[in-house]
Amino acid sequence: TSPTPHWQNSTPRATLTPPQPPASPPAAEPHQASRLKAHHPTGLCRKKHLADNGRVPETLWLAEDVGGSLRGKNQIRSLFRDGHAFATPKPEELLERVIHVGSHPGDVVLDCFGGSGTTAAVAHKMGRRWVTAEILPETVATFTAARLKLVADGKDPGGITASTGWVGGGGFRQVTVAPSMYELTPLGVMLADWATNGRFARAVAGQLGFEWQTKKHAPFCGVRGRMRLAVLDGAVGLEEAREIIAALSERERVTIVAKVVLPGVEEFVAEQSKGSRVKKAPRDLLTGRTRSVRHRAKGVS
Repeated sequence: TSPTPHWQNSTPRATLTPPQPPASPPAAEPHQASRLKAHHPTGLCRKKHLADNGRVPETLWLAEDVGGSLRGKNQIRSLFRDGHAFATPKPEELLERVIHVGSHPGDVVLDCFGGSGTTAAVAHKMGRRWVTAEILPETVATFTAARLKLVADGKDPGGITASTGWVGGGGFRQVTVAPSMYELTPLGVMLADWATNGRFARAVAGQLGFEWQTKKHAPFCGVRGRMRLAVLDGAVGLEEAREIIAALSERERVTIVAKVVLPGVEEFVAEQSKGSRVKKAPRDLLTGRTRSVRHRAKGVS
C-alpha cells in the first residue's frame, strides 16, 4: 500500500503517514450507510455524510500508474508541434483504465467533448468503436481528426500503443453537422427558408445516407446500392411518380421525398415498384443534414 498523504492540524505542510490497513467491514459500514455523525474527541468537527453522497472511495488511481496532465501534454507534443492548446489533457493510460472498466471490445465509446481526441484514440487502440464530437472546426482539423488519422495509419507510437500491441488499422467517418433544415414554429416543425432548390435535395441525400449525384442523373439525385433517391422541391403527384418510376432500371427501387404528397401517390408507388417508398418532408425526416467524409487507413477495407 502506498503512503497516504495526511494534513496535520499543527502545520500547513503535508506529511506522509505509514501505510494503513483497509477498514474492516464494521468500520466502513457507517460511512457507506451515511450514519457517521460522531465528533472527534478534540472537538474538531467531522464532515457529515449524507445519504446521497454515495459510497466511501475504495480505489485510488495514482499518477505513477495512470499519469497526469503533464504526461498527457507530453503525449500531445510528441504528435503535434503546437501541443499547448489544452490546459489539462488526459493521458492515454488514464483513459485506458476508464474504458477497460466501463466497456468491452466492440462496444461503442461516446465522448461529447473530443478536444485532442485522446478518448477516441485510446478506444480505437483497445478495439472499441467510438463516437466523438467537437464544436470547434479548427480543433478538429488540427488535433482531433489529425490524431485519429495517425492512429488508424499506425503512425502514433506513444501512449498505450506498445502495451496494447497496436500497429494500425480501421478507420473513421468524419461528419460535419450543418444547421438544421427544420425550424420549430407555433404551427409545428417547418422547413427552414434556406431549404430550397438543390440545397434541399442535397440535405435530404446526406440525411438519408445516399451518395449525392449531379443533375445529369435526373430525375435522381442520390444512390445507395440499388436504391435511388428522387427529391422534389414541391409536390409529388401521380404524373411525377410515374415519370420517376419509368426512369428506374429493372432491379432498381426509389425513395421519393417531397414537401407535399398528393392523394394516391404512396399507394401508386408501392403498387408499381415493390420496395419503393414515398416520404413527406418534414413529416418523415426528423434529423439535421450532415456532410460525410470517410477516412480509411491504406490497405484496410
